[in-house]
Amino acid sequence: MATSSETNRRKKLLEAHGIQDVFDAITDGSDFTHGKPDPEVFNLCVKKLNLKPKECLIIEDSENGILAASAAKIPVILIPDLKIPEPDLLNKTTAVLESLDELPSWLSDKNE
Repeated sequence: MATSSETNRRKKLLEAHGIQDVFDAITDGSDFTHGKPDPEVFNLCVKKLNLKPKECLIIEDSENGILAASAAKIPVILIPDLKIPEPDLLNKTTAVLESLDELPSWLSDKNE
């Protein structure tokens, strides 16, 4: 998980949903200097996972997140929150889904 949220907020949210232990690596706002659209948050998480960018997948809801993922050369799926980004940003995504509920099916289709 790579989030701009500070550690205390991130922990509180993950614990509230009972998912604090499902991530192999977490990078939060306490770990980096430059926020999105800088790719630092994603690059640090990839490094913690000991993976290559192309072996990862980012789920984002913001324009700055798309820009950061693109700069990090990591595939990104957009699940829009408040607004649909402009077409030039949509072209930087791997897919656009309406909700997280669509993600398992999308991943399943890609693995067939």
